[in-house]
Amino acid sequence: NMTRFSASSLQEYEYCPRRYFYQAVARLTLPEEAGPETVSQLPATEIGHVVHSTLEKYDGFNLEEVYGAAVREFAGGNFKLAQPARQLLDAYLDSDLFLNFASLPRTTEYAFQLPLLADQERAYVITGSVDAIIYNEDGSLSIVDYKTGQPPADGAPKVGYAYQLALYQLAVEQKFNRPVRQAALHFLQNKQAWVLPQRDYREVMTALCREIALKKDEAEFAPDLTKCAYCPYNQLCRR
Repeated sequence: NMTRFSASSLQEYEYCPRRYFYQAVARLTLPEEAGPETVSQLPATEIGHVVHSTLEKYDGFNLEEVYGAAVREFAGGNFKLAQPARQLLDAYLDSDLFLNFASLPRTTEYAFQLPLLADQERAYVITGSVDAIIYNEDGSLSIVDYKTGQPPADGAPKVGYAYQLALYQLAVEQKFNRPVRQAALHFLQNKQAWVLPQRDYREVMTALCREIALKKDEAEFAPDLTKCAYCPYNQLCRR
């Protein structure tokens, strides 16, 4: 029975249970993508790595240094391929979305592993890494999670994102012993924020963890057939 989940795993399960099985339960490996020296554009995942690494280490003055290190690590030093990441960074760092907290102290890439949820039979350990924890002047905290992918067309992200932020909030309040005033996603492509609603998600998240924990084999993780076209496990899936 599974009792350990990443903060983003409930989102993956909501997207497609079968894909979740291949990724988190069976832990199937996929063929590696071609390296930066053999592609004409940087994969979206690597763009995300460049952006996250830069924002993690940026102190307001060292952009060129930390961006250069990120490009060398995740783009093979190819600054031309990494240009989309630089464009996202420049626009975000110049936006009110970032400037509103730029002068405040913050902790970046805060990793945790905590038993945040439980039912009558088991406790569920949640792991995760919070992109940024902001220390507000009133003593409260704010949470920011950067998203470099396509923002939702209707402005409302999938419910799995809410679960991710809610778990971050539970973890941060437990470890820092301070209230979280706001937890938000920052979509860098359109420089818009989505703020977690003020509601308690623990019951529904615990129910999802229990549902997953009670499943034993691939057949119990039903595929969402609307998601097959671009699924990396498409050729492996026994639908």
